[in-house]
Amino acid sequence: MERQNDREENFAFAFKDAVYVGLNMVTGIIRDQTEWDARLDDNMRWVEENVEKNLDAKLIVMFGSAGVIDKNDRFFTSLEAKVNEWARDGRTNLHFLYVKQSSTDLAHFDNVRGMSNLSVLNIESDQWPPTKLSIDTERYKMTFDDTMWFEEGSDSS
Repeated sequence: MERQNDREENFAFAFKDAVYVGLNMVTGIIRDQTEWDARLDDNMRWVEENVEKNLDAKLIVMFGSAGVIDKNDRFFTSLEAKVNEWARDGRTNLHFLYVKQSSTDLAHFDNVRGMSNLSVLNIESDQWPPTKLSIDTERYKMTFDDTMWFEEGSDSS
C-alpha cells in the first residue's frame, strides 16, 4: 500500500486486475475554496498517478466519504476528461467504481454523469457486518451482500 506524499490520508494498492484508491473527498461547509479545490486536484492527481502506473488494471475502485455532489464537481469533471483521454489512448476496458458511505440503504448506480464506465455504490455506514463486495474484472460484474454473510468465529474467506 502506498500513500500520497502531500495527502497521507489518501492511499492506493493494486490487487489482481484492480487498483483501489482511498480519497479524502469532503463535504460540508466550504470555508476556504482554494484549499477545497487543491484537495480535489490532489485527489485527481492521485487517481491519475495510480491508473497510469497500473496499465494492466481493468477496474479502479475509489473510496470516498462524500458523494458525487456539486461541491466535488471539480474532481468528477477532471475524472471524466481523463477517462475520455484514456479511452482515446486505447484503454477502453477501464471501469471506475466510486464507493462511498451513506446514511441510507445500499444503492448502486451505473452510467453516473453520463459515463458508461463510472458506477457509484452507496454503502450504509454503521452496519454490521459491512457490505461484502465481489467484483469479476473480466466481465465487470459486481455482487453486493449486505446481509449476515459473516459469522463470528468462522473462516469466511
